[in-house]
Amino acid sequence: MRWLILAVVLAALACGLRAEGDVFTLTDENYEETLKKNPVVMVKFYAPWCGHCKSFAPEYEKAAKIAKEQGLKYVLAELDATVHKKSSEKNGIQGFPTVKLFLNEKPIDYNGDRTSEAVLAFINKKTSPPSTEIKDVAALKEKKAASGLRVSEYFNNRNSAFLLPMTKRN
Repeated sequence: MRWLILAVVLAALACGLRAEGDVFTLTDENYEETLKKNPVVMVKFYAPWCGHCKSFAPEYEKAAKIAKEQGLKYVLAELDATVHKKSSEKNGIQGFPTVKLFLNEKPIDYNGDRTSEAVLAFINKKTSPPSTEIKDVAALKEKKAASGLRVSEYFNNRNSAFLLPMTKRN
């Protein structure tokens, strides 16, 4: 039984999964493979001595936990840029923390707030369709009321509508 537990722990470590949290730990060895296997990966490039990185860490961990609990297929990962220089140099990392969202291996810089809500909102925005089709006016009213957002409505006929990008109400 002990060997089985040890094998599971070693397998998790080999895949880059930290035992104490929901954020993947990337290395130069597993970086490319992780990006290839997962279409949505957010990577926090950090330095262990960086104060901003240390203060962002709990929020980033919280975002990973929320994504996991909600069953979202996002990988939130981190890479120590002071140790794994090959991957860091490939991405032009010069300051810490630097956060990039990789959609099918293509990087998008993240410059938003360092909160779990902002991180997840950014990922959702970049991975969601630009519009949503609503089949009837009742569903449109329900969606508007539930969201608390301002929407642009486009009716292609009397039976359906499209919601275009939403913005927060002031």
